Amino acid sequence: PCKNVGWIQVNIQPIKKTIETYASKWMYTYTNYLSEQVLSSLKSLDEFLKRIEPGIEAITGNERDIHSFMQLMRLFNEVSTQQQELDQKFIAMKRTIVLLDKYGQQLPDTTQKFYTAAPIRWNNLKMKVSQAKQRLGPRIQSEALSVERRLEDFSNRCQCLHQEIDNCEAFFKECLLVTAYGIIDSFAKRVEKMEAEAQDLIELQELLEKDIVDFSFIKSMFKHLNSMRRVWDTYKLIRDQQ
Repeated sequence: PCKNVGWIQVNIQPIKKTIETYASKWMYTYTNYLSEQVLSSLKSLDEFLKRIEPGIEAITGNERDIHSFMQLMRLFNEVSTQQQELDQKFIAMKRTIVLLDKYGQQLPDTTQKFYTAAPIRWNNLKMKVSQAKQRLGPRIQSEALSVERRLEDFSNRCQCLHQEIDNCEAFFKECLLVTAYGIIDSFAKRVEKMEAEAQDLIELQELLEKDIVDFSFIKSMFKHLNSMRRVWDTYKLIRDQQ
């Protein structure tokens, strides 16, 4: 078909075909990207489940030593850490599939089956974790003394580190700038290690059903260090401008 543009008659069919070709190309690129994103998320979930499920299923409730308890806490923590992220991923995947449907596209059959099974597998894992905690709870209660000692030791170390930070040289104006930053960095690394250790102990304390450790100490230490760093940053800025 031709179209009159002023006194010129233009055949728009070739232009229309070219535009349709480019549109189809970019449509394929976009929908393929969305499909690959869904598949990537599902593969990541599958790998996580295959790695975690055997450890959760192996919990019998007969575990006795602290080392075994801590290993199990790490498993529980991994599931807890993944829960919010995966729940958000399921929402994102659902939106992506709705968007693909809007453009008349569907996931490959294998990916679709994978997607349909994924929420069921994830919910099954959460149920297994809950059951494992129920099996493990009585054993931790029976080993309460050794668990309490471990928690009390962590609490003491946490309080000592907190006191070290409060009394450190970096709180005094006579401290050299480079020394202050070195002290802050050193303490920050130690607090990060304490925070990593705390992740397992939080679960252990919850199963013990006692409040032995005040884990807010860790946030308090980070807050102290950040405030200290800001003070020295301000001091450095003023000094450099003079």
